[in-house]
Amino acid sequence: MIDNKSIINGANNFELYFEHDDIDSYVKELRDNKVKFLHEVREQPWRQKVVRFYDHDKNIIEVGESIEFLSFRLFEEGTSIEKI
Repeated sequence: MIDNKSIINGANNFELYFEHDDIDSYVKELRDNKVKFLHEVREQPWRQKVVRFYDHDKNIIEVGESIEFLSFRLFEEGTSIEKI
């Protein structure tokens, strides 16, 4: 209780965002630690890979590729600079 207000865990109304350049290896680490996923790796319409999961307090954590790494990955895949 803070100021006589209830604290609601796991309400899916708050999200923390972080960046990591190797999402696939990060997800493997999460799986190895039996983390509960909101969803597995998804590619956003702008091609950024993201994953969302719950921390121990049921907060939603989103981890996405940095835009810099996304640009590098797309270039490595053969996407033109104009398209990136």
